[in-house]
Amino acid sequence: MRFSYWEERTFLRDIDLLVVGGGIVGLSTAIYARRSNPSARVVLIEMDAFSAGASSRNAGFACFGSPSEILDDLTVSDEETVFSTVERRFLGLANLRELVGDHNLNYEPVGGYEVFSHAEADLLNACTEKLDWLNQRLAGLTGGITYRKADVESMGIRGIAGAFFNPFEGLIDTGRLLLNLLQIARNEGVMVLNGLKIDAISSLSDGAAAIIGGDEIRVKRAVLCTNGLATRLIPELDVNPARNQVIVTSPIEGLDLKGGFHMNRGYVYFRNVGDQVLIGGFRNTAPEREATAELGLTDDIQALLEETLREIVIPGKNFTVERRWSGIMGLGKTKKPIIDEVRPNIFAAVRMGGMGVAIGSLVGREVARLAMEGK
Repeated sequence: MRFSYWEERTFLRDIDLLVVGGGIVGLSTAIYARRSNPSARVVLIEMDAFSAGASSRNAGFACFGSPSEILDDLTVSDEETVFSTVERRFLGLANLRELVGDHNLNYEPVGGYEVFSHAEADLLNACTEKLDWLNQRLAGLTGGITYRKADVESMGIRGIAGAFFNPFEGLIDTGRLLLNLLQIARNEGVMVLNGLKIDAISSLSDGAAAIIGGDEIRVKRAVLCTNGLATRLIPELDVNPARNQVIVTSPIEGLDLKGGFHMNRGYVYFRNVGDQVLIGGFRNTAPEREATAELGLTDDIQALLEETLREIVIPGKNFTVERRWSGIMGLGKTKKPIIDEVRPNIFAAVRMGGMGVAIGSLVGREVARLAMEGK
């Protein structure tokens, strides 16, 4: 596809900042770039109808870290790194709620849970021993007791050795999040163009060049906000795709489940969506196969999701699966996001580590400030 004279002249000329990727990070980057310089011409390009990765496909958890996740991270990183990451997530959620608004997010302050199967009794005991210490470390951040023991059997969950509850977490409506971010971006004067795929991007002495369908589009600066898909354009980045599969049930009569739940060291997660149940995960059961940027479903993981519903989440409840889908996360050697000028005049805001809802808007704000310096 080659652009017409009118298309190139109207939509793709004199761009101060080109934002690549229309998810949480990309939209937030564009919003904050325009707010920092309202006269700047900011254009956002998204190759899909919605966001192509995880932003419109996630489970809608407003979470910042469970006890087992934090303790697991401490085995590979120092305390300062681990708790600064947790702080970024906590502050990022506050930033998102301020930017979009609780009503527009359909934010539900129902709390978050970590549940442990009987096979994870040793992990439960290890977390219990460290619970007071974790609460002391996080007290200055959350302003209260972050983790406490919980009884989840009243919500119908079975086969669980124990659980913890975090009152500072909640749930959001992922669709409304993206819809309202898009509306805010357009209100700020961002031009949003869907259905355009960048084939290559390169640095110039006075800017950057993006190749789209055989046409070269020259811009002053570009920001790559494509998370797990980032290495398609910048191969040297330490970010790898990871696919998560998800299902949501039909409405379930008498559903008592309420809140966001993690289990199996965070590899499995479930929540209520009104009177329906959403469950996703199990990529750890086929790590090599699920390290892919291809959307898709597999019989084995779909069967595990349904089995977990029947045996643990809603045992004894009749349900059918209303919808199945997958999303692509961006992971790396560390959970710290990449926010940097990775090539002259080309910036990256990628590697959300499965926490895009929590940190995405904050990462966008940070990279916008970096990219707009001197403009």
